[in-house]
Amino acid sequence: MNLQQINLKQIMPTVLIFGLTGGALLILSTMLSNKGWWSIPIYAIVMIVTVIVLKAEKRFKIAYLKAFLTLVLTFMLMTYILYFYIITFVNPDNGILLVGHAWIFFIMLGLAITSGAIMGLFFLKTNNRLTNIQSS
Repeated sequence: MNLQQINLKQIMPTVLIFGLTGGALLILSTMLSNKGWWSIPIYAIVMIVTVIVLKAEKRFKIAYLKAFLTLVLTFMLMTYILYFYIITFVNPDNGILLVGHAWIFFIMLGLAITSGAIMGLFFLKTNNRLTNIQSS
């Protein structure tokens, strides 16, 4: 499967539902606690639930690349929502330059790609010939 074969109409509802829900949970966690580590379990729970929903979805075939793209987009949507909330409402006069925001974006993108690649492994198809050879 290549990028031309991915139908975004199939994955966008999942991305939007879990990305917006995860972003709202991240905002709620910042309101309830000032400890930043609370965001880690929220990211993990939302990503795991996204994988479970993708595994349970039977209307269309989910391959590694489609799962990877769904997980990366969900992670980034959650992060953008939290980042926008913090910049707009929590600390609007932070004085961070564009370069400061750029490196944070690239760190979050790297985390999204890493988590998407790892969790996308649940959708990696095994080679049947290799499995048959090893079982003989």
